[in-house]
Amino acid sequence: NDNDDNDDTPSPLESATSDNININTNNNNPLRTTFDHDGTFFSTFFHTRPAMHILLLTLLMSLGTGSVVSTIPGLLADRFARLEYGYDGPPCSDFHDDGETTTTANRKPQECRDGGDAAQNAAASAVFVENMIMLVLSSVVGSMSDCRGRRLFLAGSFVLMATTPLSLVLIQISDRASPYWYYSSKASHGLISSFTICLTILSDVMPPEMRSPSYGLFLATYLFGFGFSQIMAKSLSHLMLAIVAAILLQMGCIFTALIFCETLPEETRRKALSNRTCYEEGNHNSWGKIILRPLLELSILNRNTFFRLLAVISLCSGMIYSSDSTLIIYYMKNQLDIGYQSIATMFFVKSLVGVLVQMFLLKLVIGCLREKRSLVLGLMFGAIHNVLW
Repeated sequence: NDNDDNDDTPSPLESATSDNININTNNNNPLRTTFDHDGTFFSTFFHTRPAMHILLLTLLMSLGTGSVVSTIPGLLADRFARLEYGYDGPPCSDFHDDGETTTTANRKPQECRDGGDAAQNAAASAVFVENMIMLVLSSVVGSMSDCRGRRLFLAGSFVLMATTPLSLVLIQISDRASPYWYYSSKASHGLISSFTICLTILSDVMPPEMRSPSYGLFLATYLFGFGFSQIMAKSLSHLMLAIVAAILLQMGCIFTALIFCETLPEETRRKALSNRTCYEEGNHNSWGKIILRPLLELSILNRNTFFRLLAVISLCSGMIYSSDSTLIIYYMKNQLDIGYQSIATMFFVKSLVGVLVQMFLLKLVIGCLREKRSLVLGLMFGAIHNVLW
């Protein structure tokens, strides 16, 4: 926010959340190093140690998760074709029709197409399970992190993410390894959302007026790393790529456990512990607490019209984003026979455009149209994007 006016009227979001969210905005925040600065966003952000650590962890996350994306459809289609359809020819990923050099015929065997269809159906199921787990547990994990701190859950999210490239390593070194190892690891990402934890940490350490640009810088860093991870996909073998991805994500876990400092404000911890004690005293049925707690945590979405509208918009856009980010690459590989290197190039260009939008264009659009019209414009572009697909 670069507004210099003195209007103290709270925004709808601040009004809706002011009685539930306590952020440490003290200028003497011990998580921020001692320095003299001019009060600008970048000066404040780059002198806040946990915020800089989040950018480093975001790079490791994006490089580790993004580097294997373009290779997954071909690997899993080949495994399904061999285990379920009796295929014994060259790797299914070698069949493509996008002008890339190949030593095999361009006509893809039917077994590979059937394997690709099975891989796509399994991917849809895995994403559904992941999102359902996230829907039920995200509020619970957030509440638990208010009591126990952020660092433990952030490290756990890196462990879960690292299981995905490790499952790809297992699939490539073992001829009988089931592809469902990969899908199980993918679904487990819903247990702890790394994005949610990172955004919560930024809220802990950044002043309220700088949270919005902090989130934008976080997303731009993720897109930047995701884009350049596609260079790794083009230069390394599938097996080596999965190994490197697993190492990068494990490095993120180790860094979080050993170096990253806890950011949970003490006031937030005390209030969360107090609310939890009152709730447990009023409900002595342990099974009832386990079953009802996610519903009680999600009840914040029904507190007023503002939150209800945000929930509906998030639900609709999230459904479309999940299908776009998961099923499109399977369709490109299985139906259009596009090679993984061309898919990597698409992700590279898409990510760099996303960085430019986050860093430059979005601020101009919001300045001209304000938040509501900018949101409508974004949804319109999303609709056009899916019509083109």
